[in-house]
Amino acid sequence: MDLESINKFHPSVGLGYTIMVFDASGTNDGFDVIDASDTQSGFNFDLGLAYNATEKLFVQAQYDFVKLGINNDVPDTKFNTNVNILKIGLGYRL
Repeated sequence: MDLESINKFHPSVGLGYTIMVFDASGTNDGFDVIDASDTQSGFNFDLGLAYNATEKLFVQAQYDFVKLGINNDVPDTKFNTNVNILKIGLGYRL
């Protein structure tokens, strides 16, 4: 989305579906960790804003909210089903 009145800022809105793979295996302080992996999924909503510092260089910030589905293995609590992610980055256009 481009705003003609503020041409250096580019807001964005997104809606999608996210699949998250959790993998816990290996060692911790010399102790073996039991191989445990899980896959969760749910709907994703995001808001973002990019700022063009120059014609090629930009800064972007994005907030993602993912509402994971529940199953028998995961309790239905906000801590287990609501995922909040803040992304901040620097980009270069070729």
